[in-house]
Amino acid sequence: MNRNRRSTNEKPPQDRLTPALIGVALILACIVTALGIGLLRAEDGPTDDLAALATDPARAIVIPTVPTLPVTPTPPPITPPPCTPPADWQTHTVQEGDTLFALAQTYDSDIESLQRANCLDNDIIRVGQELFVPDPTYRPPPAGATGSGPTYTTSANRYLNIALLGSDKRPNSPTWRTDTIIVVSLDMDRNLVRLLSIPRDLWVNIPGHGPDRINTADLWGEMDHKGGGPELVKQTIYQNLGIPIHYWVRVDFDGFKRIIDAVGGVDVDVECPLPDIGLETGVQHMDGEMALWYARSRMTTNDFDRSRRQRKLLMALWEQALNPGIIPQIPTLLATMNDAVQTDLPPDQIIALAMLGLKLRPNQIFSQSIGPWQVQNWTTPGGAEVLLPLHDKIKELLDSFYGPIDLDFLERVSRTTVAVQNGTSRPEAGQLAISNLHWAGFQVHDAGPAPTPTALSQVIVYNAEQDIAELVAISLDLMPSSLSYRPDPNGETDILVVLGEDYDPCRR
Repeated sequence: MNRNRRSTNEKPPQDRLTPALIGVALILACIVTALGIGLLRAEDGPTDDLAALATDPARAIVIPTVPTLPVTPTPPPITPPPCTPPADWQTHTVQEGDTLFALAQTYDSDIESLQRANCLDNDIIRVGQELFVPDPTYRPPPAGATGSGPTYTTSANRYLNIALLGSDKRPNSPTWRTDTIIVVSLDMDRNLVRLLSIPRDLWVNIPGHGPDRINTADLWGEMDHKGGGPELVKQTIYQNLGIPIHYWVRVDFDGFKRIIDAVGGVDVDVECPLPDIGLETGVQHMDGEMALWYARSRMTTNDFDRSRRQRKLLMALWEQALNPGIIPQIPTLLATMNDAVQTDLPPDQIIALAMLGLKLRPNQIFSQSIGPWQVQNWTTPGGAEVLLPLHDKIKELLDSFYGPIDLDFLERVSRTTVAVQNGTSRPEAGQLAISNLHWAGFQVHDAGPAPTPTALSQVIVYNAEQDIAELVAISLDLMPSSLSYRPDPNGETDILVVLGEDYDPCRR
């Protein structure tokens, strides 16, 4: 597999991306923690936590109750973090007679907020000095994007919802952003997991602080009181998106790379080349450093594609955690996660979640993002470029994403065998097609190169129903015209895919 990459001496810039989140993929943490507990207590016999969980209904997972969606009062003026004015503030040149008290009255703020935003230790200001102040012409964005948020609730309230948070916080830094937010929703009854990315620039109402990007909620909460950041993130997601958050997991930057390295790296199917980091297409094995580059790259893409890649890394971590070869690494992993992970998940919940992670199949993990069709670009009066939530579109997306799943269909997919022949001039095309079909849930094997090169891809159906065959085509982004039916109940495989030059796995 190609491992074209930058020099190991070259450090990825520590911008506001937080790929650290992916490194503590919740399911990976749960599986490894559970396996570690089981191994460390193996000499005690079959009464370890995993065995006890399987036989004791009282140890089963419990979904906490989240209060009824409240009505958010009119937000007070935004309280800025130290030395960092909000994006929509402007500058004011101090005139003769100006005082901090007068400016606070003029700009609907308070003395403490002005001091914090401008790094002032006292209330002394000088004529000609430029100060950051709230924009007096501020107006709410269009389409009701701020205020009390949506009045709807979502079907996500049926699930155990955990917010995975990653920030760019560094030692001795007073400010940070939580640029990666993924909601992991677990359906314990049906053994299903949903991963939902929330854009970092989503313009929301942060309870108690007013309109701002969602990636500032963690900071605001910590400024209110130590340890209050994740709780404010939970409130913000609930009030703006109608998703009740029961628990949170937060990780640090260096922990991401250490966890990836501790599991021996991960295999990720790279559909689109990323020339800015020297990464070519194909199934690539990534160590912690390369995974970090992969998670943060956006020179040739955008934030929506980056969030998709982060979810792919999370899923790759889950799959790597199921590898029996991970067992010798468990002590290192446990030590790494203990140092890198913060969470309010109690131990019993972690073990219960691990049981789910061990039972999952690839097509029981669903991945989605609030994307460009659910938001509207908007520039604040202060010049900040943000994303307004289109609540009707978001509700439609969430209702579909959290809606009922045809479990019988998933089971039929998992019993279907698919062979892949590569009729293209690109060796990696077969790898990527096999990976896509694997994550769709099929039993896939590599049938090698096609007898002759071909321009058009074919999906030849020998022994499968139409809905299953159509999923194969959809998974590879092939046209319905690629399907042909040649019944052969005695065939060695149910479906044969012959890839042609029209096969393009790069979908952005």
